[in-house]
Amino acid sequence: MTNEELNERFAQMAEVVTSLGTKVDRTADVVERLAESTDIRIRELQENDRLLAERLDQLVDGYLGLQFNLGTIAELLRQVIREHQQARAENERWRAEHERWRAEHERWRAEHERWRAEEEQRRADQEQINQELRQKQAESDQRFNILLEEIRFLIRQQRPPEEQPD
Repeated sequence: MTNEELNERFAQMAEVVTSLGTKVDRTADVVERLAESTDIRIRELQENDRLLAERLDQLVDGYLGLQFNLGTIAELLRQVIREHQQARAENERWRAEHERWRAEHERWRAEHERWRAEEEQRRADQEQINQELRQKQAESDQRFNILLEEIRFLIRQQRPPEEQPD
Protein backbone atom coordinates (compact mmCIF):
# COMPACT_ATOMS: atom_id res chain seq x y z
CA MET A 1 0.00 0.00 0.00
CA THR A 2 1.13 3.37 -0.87
CA ASN A 3 1.47 6.24 1.33
CA GLU A 4 -1.36 7.96 -0.30
CA GLU A 5 -3.59 4.98 0.13
CA LEU A 6 -2.52 4.75 3.69
CA ASN A 7 -3.28 8.40 4.23
CA GLU A 8 -6.61 8.00 2.56
CA ARG A 9 -7.29 4.95 4.60
CA PHE A 10 -6.15 6.75 7.70
CA ALA A 11 -8.39 9.72 6.84
CA GLN A 12 -11.31 7.34 6.35
CA MET A 13 -10.54 5.69 9.61
CA ALA A 14 -10.21 9.06 11.27
CA GLU A 15 -13.62 9.97 9.90
CA VAL A 16 -15.01 6.67 11.13
CA VAL A 17 -13.37 7.20 14.52
CA THR A 18 -14.68 10.78 14.61
CA SER A 19 -18.09 9.54 13.54
CA LEU A 20 -17.87 6.80 16.13
CA GLY A 21 -16.74 9.35 18.71
CA THR A 22 -19.71 11.53 17.85
CA LYS A 23 -21.96 8.50 18.06
CA VAL A 24 -20.31 7.49 21.31
CA ASP A 25 -20.79 11.04 22.60
CA ARG A 26 -24.42 10.98 21.54
CA THR A 27 -24.82 7.54 23.01
CA ALA A 28 -23.15 8.78 26.20
CA ASP A 29 -25.58 11.71 26.23
CA VAL A 30 -28.49 9.33 25.68
CA VAL A 31 -27.12 6.99 28.36
CA GLU A 32 -26.65 9.96 30.70
CA ARG A 33 -30.18 11.20 29.99
CA LEU A 34 -31.42 7.65 30.41
CA ALA A 35 -29.55 7.39 33.70
CA GLU A 36 -31.04 10.69 34.87
CA SER A 37 -34.47 9.62 33.65
CA THR A 38 -33.98 6.25 35.31
CA ASP A 39 -32.90 7.96 38.55
CA ILE A 40 -35.96 10.20 38.38
CA ARG A 41 -38.16 7.21 37.59
CA ILE A 42 -36.56 5.20 40.44
CA ARG A 43 -37.18 8.10 42.85
CA GLU A 44 -40.78 8.33 41.58
CA LEU A 45 -41.19 4.57 41.99
CA GLN A 46 -39.68 4.76 45.48
CA GLU A 47 -42.05 7.60 46.32
CA ASN A 48 -44.93 5.58 44.87
CA ASP A 49 -43.78 2.57 46.91
CA ARG A 50 -43.69 4.75 50.02
CA LEU A 51 -47.14 6.18 49.24
CA LEU A 52 -48.45 2.69 48.50
CA ALA A 53 -47.00 1.42 51.77
CA GLU A 54 -48.66 4.31 53.62
CA ARG A 55 -51.92 3.67 51.78
CA LEU A 56 -51.63 -0.04 52.54
CA ASP A 57 -51.07 0.81 56.21
CA GLN A 58 -54.12 3.06 56.08
CA LEU A 59 -56.12 0.31 54.38
CA VAL A 60 -55.00 -2.21 56.99
CA ASP A 61 -55.91 0.25 59.75
CA GLY A 62 -59.19 0.93 57.97
CA TYR A 63 -59.82 -2.80 57.57
CA LEU A 64 -59.07 -3.39 61.24
CA GLY A 65 -61.30 -0.44 62.13
CA LEU A 66 -63.95 -1.79 59.77
CA GLN A 67 -63.72 -5.19 61.43
CA PHE A 68 -64.11 -3.45 64.79
CA ASN A 69 -66.95 -1.34 63.41
CA LEU A 70 -68.58 -4.40 61.84
CA GLY A 71 -68.32 -6.19 65.18
CA THR A 72 -69.76 -3.16 66.93
CA ILE A 73 -72.46 -2.80 64.29
CA ALA A 74 -73.27 -6.51 64.54
CA GLU A 75 -73.59 -6.21 68.33
CA LEU A 76 -75.72 -3.08 67.96
CA LEU A 77 -77.90 -4.89 65.43
CA ARG A 78 -78.31 -7.83 67.80
CA GLN A 79 -79.24 -5.39 70.56
CA VAL A 80 -81.70 -3.58 68.29
CA ILE A 81 -83.22 -6.93 67.29
CA ARG A 82 -83.58 -7.92 70.95
CA GLU A 83 -85.15 -4.56 71.79
CA HIS A 84 -87.43 -4.86 68.77
CA GLN A 85 -88.52 -8.33 69.84
CA GLN A 86 -89.14 -7.07 73.38
CA ALA A 87 -91.10 -4.10 72.04
CA ARG A 88 -93.05 -6.43 69.78
CA ALA A 89 -93.86 -8.72 72.72
CA GLU A 90 -94.85 -5.67 74.79
CA ASN A 91 -97.02 -4.42 71.92
CA GLU A 92 -98.62 -7.85 71.69
CA ARG A 93 -99.36 -7.76 75.43
CA TRP A 94 -100.82 -4.26 75.07
CA ARG A 95 -102.84 -5.37 72.04
CA ALA A 96 -104.24 -8.33 73.99
CA GLU A 97 -104.97 -6.03 76.96
CA HIS A 98 -106.58 -3.53 74.60
CA GLU A 99 -108.72 -6.29 73.08
CA ARG A 100 -109.72 -7.44 76.55
CA TRP A 101 -110.64 -3.87 77.54
CA ARG A 102 -112.45 -3.35 74.24
CA ALA A 103 -114.48 -6.53 74.79
CA GLU A 104 -115.20 -5.44 78.38
CA HIS A 105 -116.20 -1.99 77.15
CA GLU A 106 -118.42 -3.58 74.50
CA ARG A 107 -120.04 -5.76 77.16
CA TRP A 108 -120.58 -2.70 79.39
CA ARG A 109 -121.95 -0.74 76.44
CA ALA A 110 -124.38 -3.56 75.59
CA GLU A 111 -125.41 -3.79 79.24
CA HIS A 112 -125.84 -0.01 79.36
CA GLU A 113 -127.95 -0.16 76.20
CA ARG A 114 -130.06 -2.91 77.78
CA TRP A 115 -130.45 -0.83 80.97
CA ARG A 116 -131.26 2.25 78.92
CA ALA A 117 -133.87 0.31 76.93
CA GLU A 118 -135.31 -1.08 80.18
CA GLU A 119 -135.34 2.43 81.68
CA GLU A 120 -137.05 3.82 78.59
CA GLN A 121 -139.57 0.98 78.80
CA ARG A 122 -140.11 1.71 82.52
CA ARG A 123 -140.59 5.40 81.72
CA ALA A 124 -143.00 4.55 78.92
CA ASP A 125 -144.84 2.13 81.23
CA GLN A 126 -144.85 4.75 84.01
CA GLU A 127 -146.08 7.39 81.56
CA GLN A 128 -148.82 5.03 80.43
CA ILE A 129 -149.73 4.29 84.07
CA ASN A 130 -149.69 8.04 84.83
CA GLN A 131 -151.85 8.68 81.78
CA GLU A 132 -154.26 5.96 82.87
CA LEU A 133 -154.27 7.38 86.42
CA ARG A 134 -154.95 10.89 85.09
CA GLN A 135 -157.71 9.52 82.93
CA LYS A 136 -159.18 7.53 85.87
CA GLN A 137 -158.79 10.61 88.07
CA ALA A 138 -160.56 12.70 85.46
CA GLU A 139 -163.28 10.07 85.18
CA SER A 140 -163.48 9.87 89.00
CA ASP A 141 -163.64 13.66 89.23
CA GLN A 142 -166.31 13.70 86.57
CA ARG A 143 -168.33 10.98 88.36
CA PHE A 144 -167.77 12.79 91.66
CA ASN A 145 -169.02 16.05 90.16
CA ILE A 146 -172.01 14.26 88.68
CA LEU A 147 -172.72 12.58 92.01
CA LEU A 148 -172.24 15.87 93.82
CA GLU A 149 -174.70 17.52 91.48
CA GLU A 150 -177.15 14.69 91.99
CA ILE A 151 -176.72 14.93 95.77
CA ARG A 152 -177.29 18.68 95.63
CA PHE A 153 -180.27 18.10 93.43
CA LEU A 154 -181.66 15.53 95.88
CA ILE A 155 -180.93 17.80 98.83
CA ARG A 156 -182.73 20.64 97.14
CA GLN A 157 -185.65 18.45 96.45
CA GLN A 158 -185.78 17.34 100.04
CA ARG A 159 -185.83 20.86 101.47
CA PRO A 160 -188.97 22.77 101.64
CA PRO A 161 -189.21 25.54 99.08
CA GLU A 162 -188.80 28.34 101.60
CA GLU A 163 -185.36 27.06 102.66
CA GLN A 164 -183.95 26.91 99.21
CA PRO A 165 -181.55 29.62 98.29
CA ASP A 166 -182.33 31.80 95.32
